[in-house]
Amino acid sequence: MGDWQKAWFVWAYGRTPLHRKILTLIIAWPEFGYQKEIPVALNQTIGVEAIVGAGGAWGAVPEYARFYAGNSLSSFLYDQTDEPSLTSFPTGPLLRSFGKSEGGNMTGATLVRGGTSYWHFNLNVSIPIRGPKFSTPLIPAEVVDEDSGTTLKDIIKAQMNTAEVTISSDLQDGGTPEDVANKEAKRIVAQIRPAVNFIADQANIFSIKPLLMFDGANLKVPGSLDNRTRLGVGGGLQLTIVVAKFEAGYMRTVHALPGDKKGNFVTRIVFQNLF
Repeated sequence: MGDWQKAWFVWAYGRTPLHRKILTLIIAWPEFGYQKEIPVALNQTIGVEAIVGAGGAWGAVPEYARFYAGNSLSSFLYDQTDEPSLTSFPTGPLLRSFGKSEGGNMTGATLVRGGTSYWHFNLNVSIPIRGPKFSTPLIPAEVVDEDSGTTLKDIIKAQMNTAEVTISSDLQDGGTPEDVANKEAKRIVAQIRPAVNFIADQANIFSIKPLLMFDGANLKVPGSLDNRTRLGVGGGLQLTIVVAKFEAGYMRTVHALPGDKKGNFVTRIVFQNLF
């Protein structure tokens, strides 16, 4: 999955039970995400996920339209851009050490209210561990030609060049000019080459990695006693089976407000997008 962004712009109009008119502008600025598996060796990658977002509301903002910090029901960055979890309006900053929409700010001795603006930054990093106990390649680096040193991985990736030649030849047999056929063949093969390279060089039957997690979230509440930035740190394990990722960990709230939740267990199942 590559970089992506999303944004919402909503005008809200209504009446209170006292028939007082309400006019509210709610804006969530573009939310940017990044995901990358950084190769450090064959079948060994450092996984990085990051997301940053912000939002705000102006005017007479009713309590139900305010923002609250908390966890999300989405799969973090791996959700497709048309998933309901990404296209629905955000409820506030992502802070995984809380439950969904559990984090407000105190404006009195006991009163907790939602914010009118927020920002958040979230990061996941998975670290590879070498050794057969922690990972097994899907395609082993087995040498199949001693003279040239060609491996099974090399043969699989070389099939993309063969496919490109075959597609171009078929197009030319149908009357397509050679230069056009070659260009079209490259375009077609380019769509599947990243998946083939991933399967050959990075995919594992299984791998187990330590997982590090960090969240930073700020919620601005007018009249709040403390608008400090909350932080969440945590760790866990990531089990990958080919393209399926199973993650479990614990996020601890640090730099918290009085009465904040101490921490939260987080789990998810996601699938790597190869294209």
